[in-house]
Amino acid sequence: MPVYNEPDRKKWTKDKRHWYFRCTYEDISGNKKRYKSKMFPTQEDAKEAEIDFIRKSKMGAFDENVMTFDDLYYEWLETKKKTIKTATYYQLKVNSQKNILAPLHDIKLKHFNKIVIYNWLNELENKKLSIRYKNKIIKRLKSILLYGKHNYNISSQVISLLQPIKNEAPIKNKALNNYWTLEEFKKFINVVDNKLYYVLFNFLYYTGCRIGEATALNWTDIDFNKKQININKTLTTKTGTGKHLITSPKTQNSIRTVDIPNNLLNLLKDHYNSEKATIDFNENWFIFGGMKYLPSTTIARYLNLYIKKANVKKITLHGFRHSHVSLLVYLGCDFRDVAERLGDTIEMVQNTYYHMFPEEKSKTVNLLNTLK
Repeated sequence: MPVYNEPDRKKWTKDKRHWYFRCTYEDISGNKKRYKSKMFPTQEDAKEAEIDFIRKSKMGAFDENVMTFDDLYYEWLETKKKTIKTATYYQLKVNSQKNILAPLHDIKLKHFNKIVIYNWLNELENKKLSIRYKNKIIKRLKSILLYGKHNYNISSQVISLLQPIKNEAPIKNKALNNYWTLEEFKKFINVVDNKLYYVLFNFLYYTGCRIGEATALNWTDIDFNKKQININKTLTTKTGTGKHLITSPKTQNSIRTVDIPNNLLNLLKDHYNSEKATIDFNENWFIFGGMKYLPSTTIARYLNLYIKKANVKKITLHGFRHSHVSLLVYLGCDFRDVAERLGDTIEMVQNTYYHMFPEEKSKTVNLLNTLK
């Protein structure tokens, strides 16, 4: 059973998958059908997929008279599992259950027509969800049905009905109000009377690290001599197993080295010396939590407690990241340096944060006005 390596690089997927298989199979009615698979990352993956495909075809799993959306969904989900992170897969699965799988699961593929799609879209439209989130759901169903089109001849006309809902109002930028000025942060941090959270909140504010990056850090990640911290992993509890998982960061750009300002470095040194005095201390302990990681839900609870106590504007844990950018722009830092420090692209930083600082635009015209 041969598999093939696509010679035309233009036909490769974005993540460089280029192995596929072609075969002929019989449906349960004895009709012969030709099939070309999607792309796989390796030759071995393509071979395994072909064996599995032939096995299922003999069981009648691919006959449209038998197969339901439920069958298609779980097959699509299994293919996604091989290409995305565990936390992303878990979120994908959870978010698809209620709005996609539940209303469509028992519909046979041969009955997937315009009426089914129109009914589903009307049901989605009546739900109290943001337009942005509804469009994510529509995009996901479209992805599932495109997989069905490629593998089981689902009609293109049916899929073409899944178009994004037009926004009647501009999408609000989440960073716009979810940050503190330096004065607001000082007011907040002055009421934090727990030593661990005092260090942690200072760390989040003066580094801009994501909460998962911060909670994944071990003492081996800090170089006190170079005044740097290495960001090379992230921690998540969104695994569906009740356990935490440490994986690579959000993007390749997120792997970075962050310089630590002196005031924060001194706090971390004091925290390190305090932890080091603990029995059975190990350099592989979590910086924030010790032997056991510090859950983000617990951190959020303390954050809200001290926000109320300080009587400052409410922000989320991710708001510390936005606040750090606010601080850097206020200090006049170049967007390239900001992007490198955050582990984002320059374009991402500008698109997310630039409009937060309209005074930056006025600086431009003021500079032009100084010309003779």
